[in-house]
Amino acid sequence: KADEDLNGMKNCADIAACGNFPTCTENTNAACSDGIDNDGNGLIDCADPACQHLSVCNEIPSNMTHPVSGSPVSLCADGLDDDANALVDCADPKCATFPACVPPAGSEADCKNDGAPADTGKTIQACCTDTLDNDHNSFADCQDASCQTFDATDCIPPWLQAQLGNVYSQSNIAGATRPNGSTPNATYCLTAAGTISGFTSQSGCIQTGSENLNLPSQGQSSVLGNLDITGLKNGRYGSIVPFAGWSVSPISLGGNVYYIKGNVTLSSVALQFANAAAATGEGNGILVVDGGDLTIRQNLSYAAVPLSGLGAVRNLASFGVIALKDSGGNGGNINIDGAVTNLVGAYFAEGTIDTCHTGVCGLQLNVQGLMAAHQFSFDRTYRNATQGSEVITFDGRSVLNPPPGMQDVSKSLPSLKDAF
Repeated sequence: KADEDLNGMKNCADIAACGNFPTCTENTNAACSDGIDNDGNGLIDCADPACQHLSVCNEIPSNMTHPVSGSPVSLCADGLDDDANALVDCADPKCATFPACVPPAGSEADCKNDGAPADTGKTIQACCTDTLDNDHNSFADCQDASCQTFDATDCIPPWLQAQLGNVYSQSNIAGATRPNGSTPNATYCLTAAGTISGFTSQSGCIQTGSENLNLPSQGQSSVLGNLDITGLKNGRYGSIVPFAGWSVSPISLGGNVYYIKGNVTLSSVALQFANAAAATGEGNGILVVDGGDLTIRQNLSYAAVPLSGLGAVRNLASFGVIALKDSGGNGGNINIDGAVTNLVGAYFAEGTIDTCHTGVCGLQLNVQGLMAAHQFSFDRTYRNATQGSEVITFDGRSVLNPPPGMQDVSKSLPSLKDAF
């Protein structure tokens, strides 16, 4: 249980040294149902993508999750898309026989039991999208409570979940295309200087046309503080490292400013950022994309290493991104591929942050950190009654140990509860 190679990672968390060790792999039915994070990547059993192709993680009633504590739960009732097919629990046809997924006979969601031969064998989704009032209670399809109760997928629109904060945009906010003309009812505030489409607010907190939220850029001060772009480019906040991509993981950012001119893509491997060595290391770092777009095609996370060994806050891993436009107004966008499910860090874009720029958009996106942009395009179509299509959770690392050059921006946040 010691850190023999003194790299800050013990046992299976040291992926480079132990990743191929049998007990550190999570790719068998046994390893994927033991309640242990065998490969040390912070994901347990079926929550680990390495397990989702296995039979033990198929979303069928007889398969059980094995949490670290508590009784096993059927994969059809754990609130997760265990087999990664964008269908959760009762919305997955493979859960049709699970008791909680069987609607009462004769209800809108169970039109196959209404006596009409043509309806025999229909799924809940089919019953709730046939435009008929099958149980003759004056409520058809998604308007009927039975369709909402049993997670008829088409009755649940994609929705944005901002944890501990609100959503702001200097320009527009747009949501993904939704079925049946539905509009998600958010519980938070939405503020944009331009237009807001695809969202409503339960609290009535929709503000457009009057918000003057200028993002800090090119050394100019704004309500979000000051980003000293010139200083970043000249090494005032950390050593300049020409960016050519990261091919190993985990990586210690070393307090560096990783700089690239033009477009860049993060791809190939899931990347983890590790805390720096307690004695001398800097755990923060920033990627500056100058005059181009950043495309993210891989998951980004912080390595699952205990914080107890930190010698100082500066050792804490903290990642930041700034995407800048060129002199002609091109670039400055952060484009996220639909296959990406997890991101960490503080993201600033002079252009647009698009949550599903390419690929299939049916997976949930989780962001731990904060995001600020001239414009947002929330394009995920994942549908679940209790979980958002995009979940943005504020992470205090950007304040405790701000990425280089973001110190003033983090201080200017109104409170620790603001997420962008």
